[in-house]
Amino acid sequence: LPEQFMIITNHQSLLDIPCFMNVFQNRELRFVAKDALGNSVPLVSKMLKTQEHCIIPRKAKPMDSMNLMSAFGKRVKERNQIPVIFPEGTRTRDGELGKFYSAGFRKLSEASELPVVVCAIDGGYSLRDLTKVLTNLHKGCYRVKIVKIYDNPNTKEDSIKILEESREIISKQIKEWRKLSTDVK
Repeated sequence: LPEQFMIITNHQSLLDIPCFMNVFQNRELRFVAKDALGNSVPLVSKMLKTQEHCIIPRKAKPMDSMNLMSAFGKRVKERNQIPVIFPEGTRTRDGELGKFYSAGFRKLSEASELPVVVCAIDGGYSLRDLTKVLTNLHKGCYRVKIVKIYDNPNTKEDSIKILEESREIISKQIKEWRKLSTDVK
């Protein structure tokens, strides 16, 4: 891995955040999160605020969101932190990969000028809330894998290409994992 980079990944559960913090425990990660997480989740909300993660209001004007993302990108670059963004914008309910949105990723990559590490994650959708964690954790499998590393995109077109390819690569990895799980049963 490069010394400093940004991570883009799919999103399945609130547990994705501690999972990534464990996988990259020798790095200082900072997440892009919706404002609801910054206000209503015990422990998580306090961590997001005190560690200066990027908290984006869901109802913010697009320009305000882009300004927050730009400031965040510059801040993590200066502090040698690793920004993590979920381009789907929200967690999946069924484990299927959602659409990847480009604006936040483009603004973050423009402001931070960091290489892009693409990760696939799977297993979190079965652990979406506390009830599911308590009932499914014993039979669950949580996986994270680095699937590709890109240089920092120089243009809007480069950013869009990275996102499109990343979505395809993540989807392929998830299908491989699930096929293995099916074959084992």
